[in-house]
Amino acid sequence: RARQAAEINIRAAFNFNRGLRATYFALGSMAWLLGPWALAAAMIMVTWLIWSREFASHSRAVLLDPPPRDLSKP
Repeated sequence: RARQAAEINIRAAFNFNRGLRATYFALGSMAWLLGPWALAAAMIMVTWLIWSREFASHSRAVLLDPPPRDLSKP
């Protein structure tokens, strides 16, 4: 049951992240009303926002940091 619950949680997080990215880009695309240059600027800002939250975040750095070795075991 724990494995099944974990798999459901993984799928839910994956779909939540996709929906959040779509929302960010949808809000950024509203800049089209101000013209093509505003749209380009908004898309660059949204792309930077997503990159900084997903790939340059402190949480990701913590997860990628290897756990300390137990030096008491040979």
